[in-house]
Amino acid sequence: MNSAQVISRPGATVAARRPEVAFVVSLAGIAVTGYDTIVRQVELILLAAGRSADEAAAAAAQQSAILDLVLARNWESLEALVVDIKRAQIAALPPEQQQALVQALARAGNRGVTVVVLPEANHLFQRAVTGGPEEYALLGAELVPGLLPRIADWISDRAGSNPR
Repeated sequence: MNSAQVISRPGATVAARRPEVAFVVSLAGIAVTGYDTIVRQVELILLAAGRSADEAAAAAAQQSAILDLVLARNWESLEALVVDIKRAQIAALPPEQQQALVQALARAGNRGVTVVVLPEANHLFQRAVTGGPEEYALLGAELVPGLLPRIADWISDRAGSNPR
């Protein structure tokens, strides 16, 4: 690998179309539709905030007009090595949606996938207790300790072995 290029969101969309991309670091990557993500997050956030199931369902229904973004197909065609870094403290993203990215990569036959779960990390990769949005204002701006060194080590460990 002679040069490095950083591709921000939507990384899988770009990387799947560019064979020269050797590595993908997924920070909270998703592989479900934007519709599924937004609608479910609205519902879960409201329920976590103590709202009734009816209120949460009504708010989720209002979100149904949001543009449907299909991200799974991009991950399904990705052959680059991927590290998928997940957060355990997240109130608004259920486990089945977090697993969709790994499943999409498996459908692609991508065997170069590493999954890392950060037990204390919230949606913004901050050290958190509940993972709920009400906690964001109480947390510092720092990333969960060890995140960036873990990414750097993952890339360094693979940079010499990837022919791209």
